[in-house]
Amino acid sequence: MLVHSSTLSNKEIRDQVVSLIAAGFSTTSGAMAWAVYGLLTTPGAWRRAAAEVHAVIGDRAPTGADLSRLTYLNGVVHEALRLFPPAAIWARSVVEEFEFAGKRIGGGSFLLFSPYVTHRLPEVWPDPLLFRPERWDPDRVDYRKPGPHEFLPFGGGPHRCIGANMATTHLTMMLARLVAHTELRLESTKIRPVSPTILRPRHGLLVKILELRNEVGAKTVHTEAQQD
Repeated sequence: MLVHSSTLSNKEIRDQVVSLIAAGFSTTSGAMAWAVYGLLTTPGAWRRAAAEVHAVIGDRAPTGADLSRLTYLNGVVHEALRLFPPAAIWARSVVEEFEFAGKRIGGGSFLLFSPYVTHRLPEVWPDPLLFRPERWDPDRVDYRKPGPHEFLPFGGGPHRCIGANMATTHLTMMLARLVAHTELRLESTKIRPVSPTILRPRHGLLVKILELRNEVGAKTVHTEAQQD
């Protein structure tokens, strides 16, 4: 007779913690850094995002119901994930033989593909190297929803990351609070991405806090503190 334990072993608990840090924390923090980088290096982007948050949310904290109305901020998140996907390279095992671009891929093959490269293909993305949050606005006449094989920050198919929606929600909420309460300045634009597994800025993202507001529209406190 098999007896099933309702508790996890120490090894299983360790494995769950490692998975949570690698798949949940490191990826999201890296994406957050790239979103801030995009906002601070694109003229007018930070103020545009802050104005949208003020118009949609006002002085209260954001809720889930606000997500669909934060169009520009949603574009910021998706542009950060497009230009700097947390995982620059993914791997898949081929179950059934198929043909792609005139080449036959046999069953049992091991494939590597790169969202980082795919997201920068000019035949798929107009001006692929530009940080353009407005490209994600469905109300624009030039909007085109990317296919599942064209936008892959969370992988694709049956093994697509289960935390995709949670990650984009967290990123949007965190950015909403950040742009509403601060004015930042990037100390250096010479930022290099590192690590193909979890793409992040080398040495982090060093910024100077120019303004800090306790509430939206409240009196501004000026500071010279630096954040990494």
